Amino acid sequence: MSDEARQIDALVADGEAGVPLGLSDAYQSARFDADDARAAAARIRERPGAEALHLLLALRREAPETYRELPGEQRAQVLVAALRELPHLNDFGWMEPDGHGHDRTAAQALLELGDTARAPLVELLDDDRPAPLAGSEAATMSSTYGYRRSDYAHRYLSKLLRRDAPFAAEPAQRDAAIAALRNELRG
Repeated sequence: MSDEARQIDALVADGEAGVPLGLSDAYQSARFDADDARAAAARIRERPGAEALHLLLALRREAPETYRELPGEQRAQVLVAALRELPHLNDFGWMEPDGHGHDRTAAQALLELGDTARAPLVELLDDDRPAPLAGSEAATMSSTYGYRRSDYAHRYLSKLLRRDAPFAAEPAQRDAAIAALRNELRG
């Protein structure tokens, strides 16, 4: 097996395992020459699911020209699949009721897609499954506020619409804001 294939396999394996980017040796050490970047892009085009997140974001960091050549719809497919399927959403960031929050690497890549990310995110407005974070402080925050996947979708859709993205401590308040946005976008 070539080094190129091993690197791609390692990135995909960490994506499948849901290893946060900061803990992924494969992501931290990924480097692409032109051939590696083309092979990585081909792998993403073949299977643009959540398992391709590490590969996609490594390509974004190391070979931005090749990354931008991937259709925005495929990049959105990978990012939204990760938001829907990953066991922990640390790579997307966190939200706090005091207006603080932070959009991490995966969220930044999603927001860069603009309108291309809107349709797949609208589907996530109905997903009230828990969206936990890993790590002591992050896990406590996500547990305290009961993060849900729909909360992340609401945050990113609000930002894409160039609106404030407030986060309420009470799920009932968040539900009302999510319902209003859902009704507006599905009209």
